[in-house]
Amino acid sequence: MMFGDGIWDSLGGQPGWWNEVKDNKMPVFVGLFLMNSMANSQLSTGAFEIFYNGDLVFSKLAMGRMPSGREVLLTINGMRGA
Repeated sequence: MMFGDGIWDSLGGQPGWWNEVKDNKMPVFVGLFLMNSMANSQLSTGAFEIFYNGDLVFSKLAMGRMPSGREVLLTINGMRGA
């Protein structure tokens, strides 16, 4: 929100939604702050689960570790029958 005009100009132009962000700086800031707080509270529980079509693909709580990208893709492909 502080350097957006310069960044967007260097990228070739501002997107249409940027003016709404500039006009509503305080609600955007509060929204980002609340989303960050919720994300941090989720991380502090240690919970990290991946679902595919409502089925559990991986649970950090059950496995005690984070998954690798390959592991997730192999599991999802197995669920799809690929």
